Amino acid sequence: MNTLYKSLFILLIIQFTACTAPAVKIYSDRNPDIDISGATTFAWLKDDYLLVSSEESNPIVAAKVAKTIEFEMRKKGYVLVKDPETADLAVVFTVGSREEVDIRSFPVTYGGGFRWGGPYYGGSSIYVGTETRAVTYTKGRLAIDVFHVASRQPVWHGLATKTITSSDEKNMDELIKDTVEQILAEF
Repeated sequence: MNTLYKSLFILLIIQFTACTAPAVKIYSDRNPDIDISGATTFAWLKDDYLLVSSEESNPIVAAKVAKTIEFEMRKKGYVLVKDPETADLAVVFTVGSREEVDIRSFPVTYGGGFRWGGPYYGGSSIYVGTETRAVTYTKGRLAIDVFHVASRQPVWHGLATKTITSSDEKNMDELIKDTVEQILAEF
């Protein structure tokens, strides 16, 4: 019996850990019509790195993402050049977050307690109802796009989404590094 309790406790810990650390979800798509096997250089499509920038954009986060993308592209053997017109590939990214609300409803029971007469004569009262809660969370997104300069066509698109936790906010540099690495692993 003691082994059963230990097994249930370990299972509970695994389930709790899995729920508290949502994983990064990665999606990528490649244009099969363009061959980039001979590509050796890349450049930034835009000077500010971002495909679309807004007043909410954090330039510090954008610079960190750009630096990490450059590092990962160099690890893959590509050489960074200044002018996108002389590069084989042009890279740009979009980063952002959005507050989302999840409405959750679940049944609840309320016990009214025991009354004289037992259950056969209305001796207990149990009320069944529904409880609804609104859960607010932040969903982060990072998209990296690669274009073939000679044909002016998109070659590859990588996207990561993640529910941002307070731990992620405290370790933003690590989150950026891990996310960019996971996205470009599929490039």
